[in-house]
Amino acid sequence: MQELQITIDNFNNEIEQIKIRSAPIEDDIKYLQDQIMQVGGGRLRSQKAIVDEIRSEIDRFTEHITTLMVAKSKSEKDLIKLENSLANCENEMEQIDNQVKQLETEIAQNNEIINSIESRVEMSKNVCIFVYILWFYFCLYIYICIHCYFLFFIF
Repeated sequence: MQELQITIDNFNNEIEQIKIRSAPIEDDIKYLQDQIMQVGGGRLRSQKAIVDEIRSEIDRFTEHITTLMVAKSKSEKDLIKLENSLANCENEMEQIDNQVKQLETEIAQNNEIINSIESRVEMSKNVCIFVYILWFYFCLYIYICIHCYFLFFIF
């Protein structure tokens, strides 16, 4: 374990020495970049600004496209839901239409039954009136007969 620690320390020392030796090279690179920027920097900066603007527009368009794709996906899902809902409503309407037709048939049958009952009631009323009239004449006949019988025996 100590050997490993010693090896790590040696590598760290080498890294530090390389950083110290590379520092002047990095400074030279920075100086040369500044020189390049001064010589052709104006044109490079304007091109860089144009590229940055184009990248910004690309980012905006990408965000807009993403937003539209999400909206499209949501709309497609909503459309499927609405189509399913419409199909369910149409099935329910068909069932309701069938129930209405059954009820109309039942109403027609009940109306026929009611008409039949009403005609029977009317017929029963007429029979009752006829029976009442017969009863009245029968009673009148009995009264007359009894009256005549008493008259016959009295006179």
